[in-house]
Amino acid sequence: MQKNTFLENEPISLKKGITFLIPALNEEESIEYTINLCKNFSKKNPNIPYEILVCDNDSIDNTVPIAKKKGCTVIIEKNKGYGSNIINGIKNSKYNNIIFGDADGSYDFSDSLKFYDLLEKGFDLVMGNRFSKIEEFKMEKKSMRFLHKYLGNPVLSLIARFMFQIKVTDFHCGLRALKKDSFSNGNIFLCKGMEFATEIVAVASKLGLKVTEVPVKLYADKRKIASPHLSTWRDGWRHLKFILAMSHSKIFINFAIIFLLVNFSFHLFYLFRETFQINFLTNLNLVTSLFLNALSYVGLNLIILSIFLSETIRSNYNFLFPQNEKIQIILIKIKSDTYFKLSGIFLIVIFYCVYFLFGEWRMSGYNFLDLNSKKIIYHILIFSQSIPILLFLIKMGFINYLVKK
Repeated sequence: MQKNTFLENEPISLKKGITFLIPALNEEESIEYTINLCKNFSKKNPNIPYEILVCDNDSIDNTVPIAKKKGCTVIIEKNKGYGSNIINGIKNSKYNNIIFGDADGSYDFSDSLKFYDLLEKGFDLVMGNRFSKIEEFKMEKKSMRFLHKYLGNPVLSLIARFMFQIKVTDFHCGLRALKKDSFSNGNIFLCKGMEFATEIVAVASKLGLKVTEVPVKLYADKRKIASPHLSTWRDGWRHLKFILAMSHSKIFINFAIIFLLVNFSFHLFYLFRETFQINFLTNLNLVTSLFLNALSYVGLNLIILSIFLSETIRSNYNFLFPQNEKIQIILIKIKSDTYFKLSGIFLIVIFYCVYFLFGEWRMSGYNFLDLNSKKIIYHILIFSQSIPILLFLIKMGFINYLVKK
């Protein structure tokens, strides 16, 4: 085992040093090379205590024997997944400052002082940026697949950067550093797969932590036989799902507001088209109204979805509502019985409209209703608009009943 200079009983947050965390899965071709890079850092910076922690994802090759022979601390994570492996490593690290990167030799751990210094200066998360325009940090040829370089990473990072409002260029860089105690010693993380790379940044954003980035050089994979663990489309989709779920307020609520405003504005102007002399609305009819009414269904259900995601995230991560979730806060604070009382009012309105329309239908000898009659049109509009609102109120009644139990 590698020797490290730290006080055994000293709290984690006070230990001055680095844990080099290397997640591994069948990396016998490159693990020794990666470990040597970590040791080269120690040679350059002998006054910084360190450990090399290899968290193995149950390899079937010689990864573990090689790591132990090189004097590393080795722990085994049986649950498959990049996230599972890293989370286990964070929980078992000896030092509060953790620098972790891939075991394939694509990152130079010996150049980790800039990560360490930024953590010591008060940053909670330091991300590597493989897309730096600085010449010395430009990635080696064939170090990243074409789709990942020009589509996957840039697009997903752009979406995540907008959704989480955080200045990180490369959300999926495999080399990064964090303070263990800033992330509840690893207990706050939930993602077990590759989307864990995005989860770290999303959690930091939600917690209001200090995040920065530094340029890093990406080298070609040192493995010749083993294939990359990343699946382009499957893992890309998992990243996107996580981004949308964690930024639900920005996307789902905003779309809901747009849909509801479009529907409401149309019906407002349609009903008063003669008063305002809006000529282009005279050619629109009840079919157009019913078509736009679908926007109410979509919009109100997006609000329900956003509230569900808010409550799930809050309970799983123990986050408080961010300030940009004001609509969810207001809707959750309303009492369950208030929603059911409002549901009752809309139910009465709906029954009245049905009663009126059925009466008109019967008086016409069960022929088509006269759609030139303003009374009939108004009752149909009120009926069609009330249905999605009634369903929304009933759903919210049950949601608030369960949330506040």
